[in-house]
Amino acid sequence: MKIIGLIPTRLNSTRLHKKALMNIDGLPMIIHTMKRTQLCKDLNEVIVCTDSIEIKDVVENYGGRALITKKNHKTGTDRISEIAKKINFDLAIDIQGDFPMLDLSLIHI
Repeated sequence: MKIIGLIPTRLNSTRLHKKALMNIDGLPMIIHTMKRTQLCKDLNEVIVCTDSIEIKDVVENYGGRALITKKNHKTGTDRISEIAKKINFDLAIDIQGDFPMLDLSLIHI
């Protein structure tokens, strides 16, 4: 069974501009979230779903995988739905991009 983690994130968050790229102890928030998610041994793959080339570049510079979505999505779920239609998997888990202290027990299968 292929289980993936999808992390929706966008550059232009409304309440805190560029929140995904904010520095937390030397790393952008999205990288903390991605790396924490990658620690879950139940996931075969982790993909950041973003509307931003800047976020995609940062994720890839840290060894992650990011796929570009349309900019007009209203929710993170809409963003991951677009990507989910393009890849093969059995089960996908939605992990919010602004969750750098993710408790892995929340996504354990």
